[in-house]
Amino acid sequence: MSVANIDYFLSHGYTRFSTIAPLTIQVWLDSAALSYVPASLFGVHRVTGIMLCAAHFLEMEWAQTAETAGSATAIASGSGGKSATANTDDFQLTTWGRRFSFLRNGLLNGSISPLVDEAFSGIPRLGIGFVI
Repeated sequence: MSVANIDYFLSHGYTRFSTIAPLTIQVWLDSAALSYVPASLFGVHRVTGIMLCAAHFLEMEWAQTAETAGSATAIASGSGGKSATANTDDFQLTTWGRRFSFLRNGLLNGSISPLVDEAFSGIPRLGIGFVI
């Protein structure tokens, strides 16, 4: 069973992606959950992290499709074709990615608690993942 599903994703602020094939959305939700958003770091923010990460990847698919078409046109016209996104931190290229990075960095530096806010003392103590 998936940690985040398509219906939850689309009903929680990600309606922009409602025209994308559901299987594509689920693939990115699962990929984010498995490879980018570990429960041991994200805690109660895991589903939010998964959805932000998946939205970033979906947005990048659109952007890269447009960029590829633009590069092909530029090459065909003889004016080069260097990628605008080459050598750039991928997560900084979309609003979703920047929000994901903010959340991940806050969890890493202790300014955001992986626990429910009432339980966080404000003092990060890191063991294997969280307050010991």
